[in-house]
Amino acid sequence: MNRTLGYIYQESDCYVWFVNGDAANINMHAKKIHLERKEGKSIFMVTLTDRKENYSPIINHLSDLVVCKRTSYSFLREAIEFMLQAPPKITEDYFLGDIWGNVLKGTQKEYEVLDLLFKGYSQSQISKTLNLSVKTISGYKMKAVRRHGLRTFSELCIQKFKDSISNYNT
Repeated sequence: MNRTLGYIYQESDCYVWFVNGDAANINMHAKKIHLERKEGKSIFMVTLTDRKENYSPIINHLSDLVVCKRTSYSFLREAIEFMLQAPPKITEDYFLGDIWGNVLKGTQKEYEVLDLLFKGYSQSQISKTLNLSVKTISGYKMKAVRRHGLRTFSELCIQKFKDSISNYNT
């Protein structure tokens, strides 16, 4: 089951937000948590993943704790108790900005490739235009997808254009 888990547990003056790290919209939860933290609330983000060794670096950056979904209850409880002794992670405002935000820095060539992909050019067309191999183009594309904590390039396109799409619907 691949639903997003956004469960909040309240412990005195702080909250623990459990998030499904394998869901495509983890950034949405991270943004909610970030906005709550800006209001002065003490919120911890615990991310549960299927594979502890292979998840997006963005998940690690945003989460106070990352654990495998198969973790025992006793280990999870101890980890959360230890986590609650420190203040929640602080994320800067620029992090949750535009899809081209500062934390997602890449090379100029990567931006050029992504820009052409978003404009609808194929990987082979970009390869000929920029004198790069198709494999390099594909690597840049997947690197961008992973940086944003997404699974496919289609999800990245939706993330990039969601604001302009919603403007057309109104």
